[in-house]
Order: sequence, then C-alpha cells, then structure tokens
Amino acid sequence: MERIVLRHLSGSKVNQVEEFPLAHFKDLSIGRDASCTVKYDADRDDLVGRVHAKIARDEANPQQFLVIDLHSRNGTFVNSRRVAGPTFIQHGDVIEFGPGGPKLQFELEPRTEHLIRPTRSAVDAYATFDSQPGIKPTRDGNLPGASVPFGGAVSDGELYRKINNVVGGVAGGGEERARVGKATVERMIMQGQVENRKQTRNQLLLGGGGLLFLLALGVGSWFFLSKWNKPQAAPSASTLTPAEIAKRYSKAVVYIEVGWKLYVTETGRQIYHKYVPNEHKVGDKVLPIIPGAGALIPAYGVFEGTIEPMLSEDDRNAAPVGSEHTGSGFLVSADGFIMTNKHVAAPWKSKYQYLRSGVLVDNRLNLLKDQDGRPRVTKAPDKWVPSEDSMVRHKWLGGLKGRLDYVEVVFQNSSARYPAELTGVSEVHDVAMIKINVTQSLPKVEIFDNYNVIEQGAVVTVLGYPDVSPPRIGSVRGQDPLSQTSGGKVFTVPGVTLSYGNVGRIHRDQDKEQGKPANSNTKSLIVGDAYQLTINSTGRGNSGGPVFDDQGRVIAIFFLSGNDFSGNNVVTYAVPIRYGAELMGAPTR
Repeated sequence: MERIVLRHLSGSKVNQVEEFPLAHFKDLSIGRDASCTVKYDADRDDLVGRVHAKIARDEANPQQFLVIDLHSRNGTFVNSRRVAGPTFIQHGDVIEFGPGGPKLQFELEPRTEHLIRPTRSAVDAYATFDSQPGIKPTRDGNLPGASVPFGGAVSDGELYRKINNVVGGVAGGGEERARVGKATVERMIMQGQVENRKQTRNQLLLGGGGLLFLLALGVGSWFFLSKWNKPQAAPSASTLTPAEIAKRYSKAVVYIEVGWKLYVTETGRQIYHKYVPNEHKVGDKVLPIIPGAGALIPAYGVFEGTIEPMLSEDDRNAAPVGSEHTGSGFLVSADGFIMTNKHVAAPWKSKYQYLRSGVLVDNRLNLLKDQDGRPRVTKAPDKWVPSEDSMVRHKWLGGLKGRLDYVEVVFQNSSARYPAELTGVSEVHDVAMIKINVTQSLPKVEIFDNYNVIEQGAVVTVLGYPDVSPPRIGSVRGQDPLSQTSGGKVFTVPGVTLSYGNVGRIHRDQDKEQGKPANSNTKSLIVGDAYQLTINSTGRGNSGGPVFDDQGRVIAIFFLSGNDFSGNNVVTYAVPIRYGAELMGAPTR
C-alpha cells in the first residue's frame, strides 16, 4: 500500500484523479476551504461544507481507512447511504458529499490481498451448482414452500423427496410429476440449513439476553444497596498530573516569531505613523510639548469621535506601523496546522500595542491647542485596530492590511526555524491558524469543547513560552563555506514553561445582555466569552498557548493578561476552544 487515489465522478472536479502518498498524509481533509487537502470549487460545489469530511487511517488498525463527517450541513454518503459517525471504507467505495453533491471513488494502490472486497454473500453464490456451458442459471421463481422449513432434522434424501412432492405438478391425467433438478435441491438444502442456524442462534440470543438482564439487575441492586457504605471511588486513571501533561504534549507546543508591516491595499504602499516636532512657542521661548520625549512625537487626530494615529504613505518624520514579536501555539493536526492567537499571527486585526503619548493635530499636521494656547497632549489610544482605522472602516473593498514579513515556528529545545503561512483568522475571537509544510507526521494535541459544561474551579494547565521566563541563547555555525560567517548565527532556543491553576470565573458575552440596569458604582471588564484563570505566573509571549484540562485535552487558548483594578495582581484569560474548532471547519454552535 503506497498511496490513496481519489477518482472524481461528478462535481467541478469530474474526471480528475488525485493521488496522495501515504507516507506524507495521515488524513485527507475534504471541503471548499483553501486549507483542505482535497479542495472543491467554492461556488459550483456549494453542497460541500467549508471542511466537510476527512479520510483517515484507523488508529487501531492502520491498514483500515475511515471516512468521518465533520458535522457538515448536508451530510456524507458512502455507497448512497448517509453515515452518522466514523465509517470504514474499502477500495472501490463511492463517497458523496451532500445529496446530489460531488462524488468520488476511493481507491488504494497498489492493492494488497487483505484490501480486496470480501466475497459477496448472496443466493447467486449457489448458481454454480446448476451452471453448464451455454445454459443460464436456474431462475428463482419464488416456488411455494421452498423457503419454509420442513420441521425436524431430516436427511438430504428425505428433504429431496419432500421438495419434489411440494413443487412437482401434474401436467395432465396420468402424466408423470415434473421433478426439480439436483442442483436446485442442493441449493434449497443449504438455504434450509441457514434458516435452522438462524433460528437456533436467535433462541440462544434470547435466552442469553434474559440471563444478562437478571445478572445486570443483581449487580445494580448490589451497587445501590452498598454504595452508601463504601468510600468514594478513586479518581479516574485518565486524570493526568501537570507533569504528565507537559511530558506528553510539550513537543506539540511551539514558539512563534513574527514580523509584519501595514500596507494600503489599493496602492500596495507601506503605511507610516506621522510625527511632528516636539516644540511650541510660548512668547519668545520654544518649549517642548512633552518634556523628555525626544525631538519628534507622535501625531494623532480625532475621527468620528475617537482618537487615532495620523497615517500616511509618506515615510518622512514617520514610524512604520508594524512590529516584531513572539508568541506561542500548538499543533492540532499531524500535517502541520497550528492554532494560536489572532494578535500573534494577524496582529493588524487586533489592538495595536506600540503607540505612545503624543499631540493632537489637524489634517495638515498643525497643532490643535486649548483655549489657553497650549498644545493638546493625548495618551496613546488603547483600542486602535489598524485594519479598522476610520480612513478605511466604511470601505467595501480595499483598505489597510498587514503583510507578514516572516512567521517562523520553532519547536522546544531547537534552533531550527520552519516558515509558516497564515491560513485562517477568526472574526469573532482572538484565534488564528497557521501552517508549516512538513513531510513527516508531527505530534499534536487533542482538543475538547466543554463550553457548555465547564465549571468554576476546574483544574487547568497552561503550556507556552512567556517572556517572564529567561530565554536561552544558542548559536549555530554553518558548515556551508559559501555562507559561513566568523561568528555564527545566534538564536533563541525556546523551552516550554508550565503554569498550573484553576478556572477562577467563567465570562459569557451574553451575560451583559441579561444584566440588570447599570450601576454607576460598578466597574466591569468586557472580555467576551472567556475563562478567567487563577494563573499569574505567565503573560506576554504565552499568548496562543494551550490550556489543558486534567485529562490532557485542550479546552482553551491563552490570550490575555493584565493588571486587576488595583494595579497589582495579574489577571489572565483564555478563549474557549470552540472558537478555534470553528477555524478547523467543525461547527460547534
């Protein structure tokens, strides 16, 4: 067995053949999303979901394959029958995506002995008893009594005689009865034996079912009568300690390095934040607007009632909008898909964190002043999102978009960098997906959506690469004489940090819709759907890291840390994993 072959029988890919070497693909995702392995046309194949289904190996028996419907709207069909869960498929099976949707035939090449379809069990198998060259098999005419058992155990000869008595007819007065051929009788004997075996088996099952019922009743009675006198059972063996979680899943948690800048989609030119001289005249004196801020300070304008940076394509007296930063992520598939935060992988779609205090200006960069003539100094806006700036907010097309200069993924205790690409961004919460291209199977985590059942106090373990952990620095000296330098290349060698705590509070976005009248003495922190954690040993850099439950399943994504209202303790938050699962093409709501 070397490769999977998919022969498209209908849809936009009709008559196409796709081959996937088994050494490179553990499973094949199928849908209209660009991230799918088997991609259907987004318009013509509209019965197919974004990520409709997948074909995967059976973990218990890698020689077997299954098709798994990923909660698609229109369902998945195997040989015209809708599947409700993971379903085994064999060489030659036809898979259909939605009723009347695209069809493909699943094949394996080269085809091995154990993958040949099993012998078909049907009455046709007995036809060879009557077959002779040039003669058609005997037609089954549904003869009366042929399928009725004759009662009791009889010899083949006696059964032969009874059959002929039943089916034989008188052609006319005194004419000899028509007789049934020996081959037909032998076939009917076999059918009678099958019916006898079925009857015996059903009787055994009925009797055995009664015994099992009585046994279950006895065990249940013992359990309910004795449980009050017994100590509570020990925790399930599936519960893992934080150390066990780290040992099992650290290899699937990655360090992410990102560099990006902001561009105008219409012109393709880079965007800059304008600066103005840090000075103004007071009488005959020239004084700094913001003492100690340097020769130039950021310029801000008021747009639609909000303060925003003054942006321009002119790079004179300006700073580029962009950054270089690090974050965390975790592998959710063996072929290189990684889940992380939106503010890590697509930061132009999140609050920009690199602004500083400046001065308000008009559209021509002239200083705006108070009534007493002093320039209007302002703090940096804390909610400015580059891709939502007012200059493009109301445009249907175009606008401002970030461009990734690089996204590199690093595994723990390694200096090797793997380039990645952005494959998906949530418009609802702080989640994004990136992918690295690899030829080997990678370690991955198990995700578990417990959004509807999670409880306050649940134990959680967070893995990632927070900035508070001192970095390890390594160097690599190349062996290529054409690119080797004298000092060697210096890299950060990341090491996973473990944090442990509980879910301190569960925030629901809908809570504010069900709340009571506002109280001026009440302060609230709107974080949307989030789990507040009792973990304050992590922070920046850990963004995008996995949050595990006590069974080692990822239930959330670490995304935010900040000071509480007293300004002292750090409060941390995590995004429920259902928002990440939606990016994987698995609708959860």
